[in-house]
Amino acid sequence: MNTAFHGVDGLTPEPRLGVAYTLARSRVLRGGVGIFADANPGLQADRFLTNAPAESIFSTTSGLVALTDPKSVFAIVAGSNTALQQGFANGATLAQLQAMVPGFAPPRFFTISQNVHTPKYVEWNAKVQRAFGAKVLLSVNYVGNHGIDELVRQLFGNAFSSSGSAGLPTSSAW
Repeated sequence: MNTAFHGVDGLTPEPRLGVAYTLARSRVLRGGVGIFADANPGLQADRFLTNAPAESIFSTTSGLVALTDPKSVFAIVAGSNTALQQGFANGATLAQLQAMVPGFAPPRFFTISQNVHTPKYVEWNAKVQRAFGAKVLLSVNYVGNHGIDELVRQLFGNAFSSSGSAGLPTSSAW
């Protein structure tokens, strides 16, 4: 099994096609389709800069919200960071870090799929135009799009829960 990161697409073609056809002197049919790409967001790469040990993002579910109290969330998170930095340099295990700092939880790590493709969007339109004299034009348009290879971030999973969750509705119906 090859576990190497393959990176993003080296080349992303973005073809487009547009047509216009005069149905009558005052009526025109227009249409187009194209593929548009989205440069890979810098956020995708920036997330790796926050991986330990260089930077660490800690969270805690307990502690006081008080700046100067040694049992505050601020002290717990600062202690966790100090323990991680020192422990990483000395080869400490998770169990050792948890023994050093009560409430220690490992920092968050960001990763990415091995095969990342440039997000692409197929966009299309169809338009009928009708002129009424020299100064009035009626235009009827249909426009659509479809995303391919989009980077999906699912922060909270499926928000529906039959038992309710943090005030969310307990029905999937609108």
